[in-house]
Amino acid sequence: MEKVRLQKVIASRSAFSRRKAEDLIVSGKVRVNGQVVVKLGTRVDPKNDQVELEQQALEVQKKVYYLFYKPRGVVSTLYDPQKRKTLREFVGHISERLFPVGRLDYLSEGLMLLTNDGELAQRLAHPSGLVKKTYHVSVAEDITLLHIKKLRQGGMVEGQWVKPVSVARILKEDALWLEFILREGRKHEIRTLCEQVGLQVTQLVRVAIGAFMLENLRPGELKAVDREFVLSLFNSLLNWQGSGERPLG
Repeated sequence: MEKVRLQKVIASRSAFSRRKAEDLIVSGKVRVNGQVVVKLGTRVDPKNDQVELEQQALEVQKKVYYLFYKPRGVVSTLYDPQKRKTLREFVGHISERLFPVGRLDYLSEGLMLLTNDGELAQRLAHPSGLVKKTYHVSVAEDITLLHIKKLRQGGMVEGQWVKPVSVARILKEDALWLEFILREGRKHEIRTLCEQVGLQVTQLVRVAIGAFMLENLRPGELKAVDREFVLSLFNSLLNWQGSGERPLG
């Protein structure tokens, strides 16, 4: 079997990016066939070589994908030092080690993609903004056309100027909501932009990640998604965007 770079093997079998995998290698936390490896660029045989991270074997797992409705008041990680409710309470029964693609704020809710496919997760979460994300937002105030105009112009978030792909008013549950479409969502971006134009967010729901839709999922519910479906959607997006990135397979 053709040998591949060690950091790629680590990324494909864990939640770590290739860059983080390189840091782990250099810091002496990776062993191949029982020997510590610190040299970047080392190639291994994924089928026959035994790779360990911090003395734990990194085994090849079947790639699995789930759509998940993260409820409000849940941390979008598997561990929280403040002892708040985490994703682990919803995925603990699944044998594969899942991790989230991207995050949602503690007070936000809606669609997340959970997987053990490290390469896909890193590609989808990359800050290049390849994948658009759609949010529905309820606010305490009446939404005017002036609000929409100002929101479309963008604003400063975390020291950088950000601008949504689009902002619109929509009718939902017999009330007017805002619909935001973002490429690169910064922390509290929507809440900050709304606050800057005098709007207080009362509910924020992510309803889509690219072509993945929240649809009829209920808070706390998981839905398994076929690997071929996931890859076909991602690769068709690459072709449509003309990004030049290597397709996944």
